[in-house]
Amino acid sequence: MSGSSDENTPTKKSIRANVHTDYFEIRFQTQEQFKSIFKLAFSERILSYFDLDTIQPESTHWVRTEPERLSERRADLVLSVVLKSGDEANVVIIVEHKSTPDQGLMEQLNRYHAICSEQGNKFIMPVVVYHGKQRSYPKSWESYHDYLKTIYPPELINLCASSIQNFKPIVVNLRDQATYKRLSSLPLATGLSLKLMAEVWEASLETFTELTNSAMALQSQERFELITQSGLYLRGARSESFTMNEIKKVVEDRNVGDEIVEKIKKEWLWITEPGTVGGAYYQGRNEGQIEGRQEGWQEGVKEGREEGVKEGREEKSYEVATKMIADGMTTQKISEITGLSIAQINALR
Repeated sequence: MSGSSDENTPTKKSIRANVHTDYFEIRFQTQEQFKSIFKLAFSERILSYFDLDTIQPESTHWVRTEPERLSERRADLVLSVVLKSGDEANVVIIVEHKSTPDQGLMEQLNRYHAICSEQGNKFIMPVVVYHGKQRSYPKSWESYHDYLKTIYPPELINLCASSIQNFKPIVVNLRDQATYKRLSSLPLATGLSLKLMAEVWEASLETFTELTNSAMALQSQERFELITQSGLYLRGARSESFTMNEIKKVVEDRNVGDEIVEKIKKEWLWITEPGTVGGAYYQGRNEGQIEGRQEGWQEGVKEGREEGVKEGREEKSYEVATKMIADGMTTQKISEITGLSIAQINALR
């Protein structure tokens, strides 16, 4: 593996949570891309009730302004769509990359559900796009009521069931073989983006090479965006496997067009080169999660490091909690020591 001690040296930490959300958010911004998620989430019969040409984003990231316990770094998106009956529906899409069930996801969905209900919407459909390291989706909670029963006495939840909103998330598991095959039926750029998310945990330079070759069928601007954004995503998510220079070489070795190659290299230089604003942010996120400490040396580093510190501490808490469970420590005591909720700890058992 090539590289030196500068930016091109692979970092020790392989997966940063925010690279997944960043990639999804930048790759899914148009109505045609939203339609693809609908087609993966709903059956043909359910799709027949929607006027898909009316899909539009309502708002994003509502929950990130909530208290920290709800501010998970997941890609989140609220779409509206008009039913052929004339009613309006909301489809809440959340991307989940964690293989361990966690209470933040259900709380986030619940908050969205409440907001949509307050706006008078009758039809609210939560969709979880999953691509965690574990291939099978970790179903700990079938519904919101099931989740609440892990926190409160089940008898109490059953008694109050009629006054507590309930929902059952629709799961699109990109890691599932049947779903993965369906990605080939989507528009090329969208299908390639979702395939990369599905493969990211085992991705290699060959993965990026295949994506680059497939992207040749796209128009120049779409090809430029897909290759640029996917290269950065792969570098961020698989930084222990190869360097940015190796990713650049894949592009240089493929006949993707001299003008596009130069545009891609210039874009990557601004984002990853040490000393630039983009490079500072990129480096700060890396170092912040690996170390979980140290102070930033400029604004970009500071912002990126803060995200990394939070992610690093959370991962450490889960690691410590797992060891305490193995030692037979009580859930309450583990919660007091690690700061994790009772539900988060129970999900690890």
